[in-house]
Amino acid sequence: MNLSNETILHTKKNGIEYIQFRKLLEYPEVVHAYTLRTNLDFKTREDGANLQESYQKLGNSLHFSVEDVIRPAQSHTDKVEIVETQKLEKEHIRYLKQFSDVDGLITNEKNVILSTTSADCIAFLFFDPVQKVIANIHSGWKGTLKQIARKTIEKMREEKHCNPKDILVFSCPSILQCHFEVDKDVADAFIETFPFIKGKEEYIKAMGEKQGKPKWNIDTVAINRVVLENAGIPKENIVESNICTVCHKQEFHSYRADGKANGLNTAIIGLK
Repeated sequence: MNLSNETILHTKKNGIEYIQFRKLLEYPEVVHAYTLRTNLDFKTREDGANLQESYQKLGNSLHFSVEDVIRPAQSHTDKVEIVETQKLEKEHIRYLKQFSDVDGLITNEKNVILSTTSADCIAFLFFDPVQKVIANIHSGWKGTLKQIARKTIEKMREEKHCNPKDILVFSCPSILQCHFEVDKDVADAFIETFPFIKGKEEYIKAMGEKQGKPKWNIDTVAINRVVLENAGIPKENIVESNICTVCHKQEFHSYRADGKANGLNTAIIGLK
């Protein structure tokens, strides 16, 4: 299946597959991708052969070095850190100790590949073409409640002098409203955090009861869109893949579809 649409390009090359955003491809100084299942394994936290080989395959296709990959040890936080390579004790492509319990990275350095993993959660890629600053964050429903996307923009503004009006934001494939079913406690948490969603099916849809429990379907992509706009990102600067990882479970790893044994997709972005 070719997943290309008006916002993304689906590439099959050298036995691997990934998508790229057409808008971001307009900037030759940026390398980026979001991987599909094929012949890639990013699920381990160890610097093992499978992980090494997967980054090598992706690097060979996109012309970056495995040694330039920086990965945080994600744990559904709202913590975002600046990458300054001279301050790092590089551990090859292991999770770096400096970025333990971190779910977002920002840098303006060249030849640094920021990498996050996900399997239904949203990976957001940020690029400021004026200040030449990039960011890569992992935002599951917990990260969305904590508004990690907004906090990333604030950090880019405060520490890298970015103007939100210049920042481009790209939302990678994730679980969409059609499959993101939650119980009352999660629904209530979203309504409390984001009052604008109450009673609006475009954000939260009552689905009746299943096994005696009320259920709701939440659109975290749409909610993040509002959060981004409220943080100063122009509407036209927010680009969404419009791909559900559960609907396309054959192409992408999905926690909801695969269960605990699932693999992970990876999002990467770097400056040449």
